[in-house]
Amino acid sequence: MQTPKPPSDADKFAPELQKLTTRFNERRQTVFTAYQKAPKADQMKVYTDGMARLNKELAPQFLALANKAKGTVSGLRARLQFMTMAEGPGTKPDALLRMAQDIVRIEGKNPDMARAVSQLGFLRYQLRQPAEQQKLISLFLDIERITPYP
Repeated sequence: MQTPKPPSDADKFAPELQKLTTRFNERRQTVFTAYQKAPKADQMKVYTDGMARLNKELAPQFLALANKAKGTVSGLRARLQFMTMAEGPGTKPDALLRMAQDIVRIEGKNPDMARAVSQLGFLRYQLRQPAEQQKLISLFLDIERITPYP
């Protein structure tokens, strides 16, 4: 599986996703620069605090775009970005699993859903309990059943 392809010109939400992604990347670079300049003892705090602020600011914007653009390549990419931003310290595995289930429920028939599977694969490192792992297996079986695309 591959990650979702870049939005096509036919996707009217592509410019909005590009603008939001650019803003995210620029802000992430600012956080990384601050991390590099911080004293060694403070680097992790500078990084985690900076990313937490970035995620708090931009994650809702990615989710809003995902909801507005559902069924499009941009909608799927925005929803995956939102989930990626939600992953982090303090995020419970069951919350991540619910987000992944929402992606499948909302975007299951998206032509790029099959390509998104590799991005959802990170959950195997988060879900360690047998019941959680079984739900993840069920999720991937649902993707195979629902998604009409190879």
